[in-house]
Amino acid sequence: MGVVGTAAVVIACTGCGGGGTRPGSELTTSQMAPSVGVELTAGQNPSLGTILTDANGMTLYHYSPEKGGQVECVGSCVAQWPPFTVTIGEKPVAGPGVVGRLSTTVRPDGGIQVTYDGFPLYRYRKDTVPGEASGEGLGGMWTVIALTPTGSTGSTQLPVNTTGSTQLPVNPRTGG
Repeated sequence: MGVVGTAAVVIACTGCGGGGTRPGSELTTSQMAPSVGVELTAGQNPSLGTILTDANGMTLYHYSPEKGGQVECVGSCVAQWPPFTVTIGEKPVAGPGVVGRLSTTVRPDGGIQVTYDGFPLYRYRKDTVPGEASGEGLGGMWTVIALTPTGSTGSTQLPVNTTGSTQLPVNPRTGG
């Protein structure tokens, strides 16, 4: 399965190069990039349509028990579902086709996790190639973020209510 779309990481380099500085070669604050950005992209999956992916084209998921930005996937959960995190100074950046609200939340372990429309994002350890979505629907709790769903699978496009905020769909298997 392949991913079609831009896959890039936006990186700023301030003061890269040799061991010293030459007079007049120092960067001023206005010349430095304010932060490093990690781009999220719109990738393609033959069964699910256009889905949210990281800069390498790897599928991103949402864990349905997490509501209101609360992180529930901790401990042994992260062994199979690594959180999509950034480091201090990095910010999530929307690539072409990504229209949701990107932000971050602080995890219970202190990590900084990327959110899409308020929902923390994860990768699935068993996905090994870009666009693969083998974690879709696992346990009735893991959902690919579908940007424009196609087909008849369980992928979820997070709906927007009339106030513009995103609501998590109810999982018919778990009621949550």
